[in-house]
Amino acid sequence: MIIVNRRLRLRPILPFVFYCTLYTIVIASRLPTASCTAPFFVVRSIPRGGVSDGVSDKPSEGSGDDSSSDGTFPSVSSSNSTPFNVTAVLAAASSHRSLGKASHDEGSYEDAASHFRRGANSVSEAFSSLSEVEGGGGGAVEDSDLDSLAEEYATCRIHEALCHLKSSSYESASECCSDALGESSSPLAADEGEGEGDAGGHTRLREGLARISTPLRARAFYRRAKAKKEMGLDSDAVEDAKAGGFLGDQRSLEMYGRLMREQAGGGGGL
Repeated sequence: MIIVNRRLRLRPILPFVFYCTLYTIVIASRLPTASCTAPFFVVRSIPRGGVSDGVSDKPSEGSGDDSSSDGTFPSVSSSNSTPFNVTAVLAAASSHRSLGKASHDEGSYEDAASHFRRGANSVSEAFSSLSEVEGGGGGAVEDSDLDSLAEEYATCRIHEALCHLKSSSYESASECCSDALGESSSPLAADEGEGEGDAGGHTRLREGLARISTPLRARAFYRRAKAKKEMGLDSDAVEDAKAGGFLGDQRSLEMYGRLMREQAGGGGGL
């Protein structure tokens, strides 16, 4: 700060001011220009809606988003973008099973059987659409997804068989178990007069039923053995009980022992 005293004559300071100004210009010229302009470009790169988190407002096709434009969820499979909605099919079948269980617990076995049948039918209808889905550019449906559907189908049919057993509809119970084991010649949807459907899809369903879990398979053999026994088909009942016992089902083993003792005239022992 320069203090000017009116009583004193101002000394010449122009050379000092000149050299200071020149020094400032030289130093400023040596600074990198990027350091001055970079903040401007960084700010301009931010979108108007705020800082981008890598998610676009309008997902592109095949972007891998978990939900579709209509709010539904795609297939369980994440390796392709097939419209085959496994999650929705399983949810529908599970809903029918819940209704069937409620009716069963109330003693309404015919109503319960109807609910379980609807659950199985919802899975069968999904298999009927396989050719249309895979041939229409949707991509192949994963085998693991099809196996999950087959497991659900068999579960519904075996629950239906139990209801038929309790309502003394033994032939229907036997048919349900045969279907759950993949031994039925025609799919459930075709049996109910809903069209021939997709033969290839029904073949895939039967192939999936051949791979259902061991406990579920054993239960199907056990309940069919009970139905065969009530129908007077003792030899068939023995074979089914034996098959269930071979899979580790204790009830099948006990039934097999009883049937063998009966065939031996009640003499005891296998």
